[in-house]
Amino acid sequence: MWNLPDHQRGPQGSLIASDPRRRPEDVLARAVQATTRGRWLCWFGRATRRYWAMAPRSYPWSGLLESDTPEGLAAAIGQVELFYGPAS
Repeated sequence: MWNLPDHQRGPQGSLIASDPRRRPEDVLARAVQATTRGRWLCWFGRATRRYWAMAPRSYPWSGLLESDTPEGLAAAIGQVELFYGPAS
């Protein structure tokens, strides 16, 4: 599982559920985005129940990546960057 900064945790390390931006899936999507240093835009689709990512506009590849897990999304980003190079 992704390590979350202390400021994103409530008492006893639980996720802060009162803030809708802090739903566990959203926090995990932001954690994937943080691993790309913000170069990829990542989110969790509440309607699709999938994790999504989009490369920056200046990247040589355009499209959407999706996965059912944050780890799968991070792996998909890694595969695209392996072929096209890291996003800037």
